[in-house]
Amino acid sequence: MPPSVTPWAFTFQKVEKPLIQDITYLGSSAFVNEISGSVVMFTFNTIIFSLEGNEGLAAYGIIANISFVVLSLFAGVAQGTQPLLSESYGLKNLKQMKQVLALSLGTSLILSIAIYIGTYLLNDQIILAFNSEQNAHIAEMATTGLLIYFIGFFFAGLNTIFTSYFGATDQPNLALFFSMLRGGFIIVPLVLVLSHFYGMRGVWWSFVLAEALVLGLISWKVNPNKRVKKFK
Repeated sequence: MPPSVTPWAFTFQKVEKPLIQDITYLGSSAFVNEISGSVVMFTFNTIIFSLEGNEGLAAYGIIANISFVVLSLFAGVAQGTQPLLSESYGLKNLKQMKQVLALSLGTSLILSIAIYIGTYLLNDQIILAFNSEQNAHIAEMATTGLLIYFIGFFFAGLNTIFTSYFGATDQPNLALFFSMLRGGFIIVPLVLVLSHFYGMRGVWWSFVLAEALVLGLISWKVNPNKRVKKFK
């Protein structure tokens, strides 16, 4: 006789309010990052169109497309690091936490250096891949934009890792706060002011300065020693 098959059974469990709050708080920084990206892109598009029209948007499109890939690399490093940081925090293992954080920050810096050197050396080829009509004005704007905008990745990569660190060590308020700063609270005012005085160069530098300012604030707040000792 064929073996008996146990019928499926579905059981509804009570939703615990504290659990929902924890999930919401810990996921809020990622949510803000996704939403704010659209806000920042809309702001950049509006300002660039007012400065340089469609050719300016074409130049920004080159930078934005490559930027999306680069930021995804940093997000991958951060997501791979997060469970290791959470484990270290749960075990109150300060040494392991520092090692994981140092390795992830080092990886981010190495990626940033490699990407910037590659962009510097292959600038013309990268732009040509997007600028099939070989528009000289678009190429000029994109060349300047790549070399300035990509400086910001040195800071953006570290900020991505640190934001993940705050979430992994049960500091959702800080993770959300810094995500909001990166997502518009700093860069939008900066791009409005700098573009008014410096045109397209101001647009490119706004990203660099925004990420640098956020990194400075994060450096002031991050403290693995204090975090582990507080909950021992």
